[in-house]
Amino acid sequence: MALSSFPEYNGSCHPEDWLRKFKLVATVQEKISSESEIFLKTDPSFSIFKIESEHKLLALRFTHLTDVKDFIIELRQLLADAEIFDPKLQKQSILKILPTNLSDTLGLKIAESQDIHEVFINLRNFLSQYKRVLKYGSVITLRHIDTGKLLSSSLHKYTGGSKQYWAYAVNCRATDYESWTVMPELIKDGVPPVYQKDLIVCYGDKITLLNNGTGQKLHSHPYERFNPQ
Repeated sequence: MALSSFPEYNGSCHPEDWLRKFKLVATVQEKISSESEIFLKTDPSFSIFKIESEHKLLALRFTHLTDVKDFIIELRQLLADAEIFDPKLQKQSILKILPTNLSDTLGLKIAESQDIHEVFINLRNFLSQYKRVLKYGSVITLRHIDTGKLLSSSLHKYTGGSKQYWAYAVNCRATDYESWTVMPELIKDGVPPVYQKDLIVCYGDKITLLNNGTGQKLHSHPYERFNPQ
């Protein structure tokens, strides 16, 4: 109980006596609070709340769009709501909900962490690095180094040549037309590739870029250079 919730000391008694009364009232209120907590935890609604919290915890997922800080805050809150306080059980719960392509090194680092604070520090560092790794399903922009312009597209089509949608560079803030979703290589035209989101794109992988504004894939056509005789 905060000291400010009591009347201001007015000198009517010795300060020690006043503080003794204050401590007595605070102790009684703490006892009431403790007894209320025990009573509420016997209510069937609390059992349902714990089960729901456990389900939410297992369903919690981290993707490239998730904010690291918000994820960790929600994770810690759900662990508390589910009353998972044992460090070993907390570590097991965390490992269950991390991305499936979690590196063995980090999994081992979390498992061997001495306390839960170290676990969350390692988790924060890993997730921050994980967000910077290119994955299938990632939404990216492509910027020209020299000009700083972004690769864009539009619903307009070329009147000649391929007669496909425009692909060009623009100097503006990124919109859907400057955003591209990373997908695996398109094997057959007209058949969208099947892939697992958040799977890391490895060096040498052939990829497809889908423009989020037009829904069309970035591609090129054979072009024969004019060679005058």
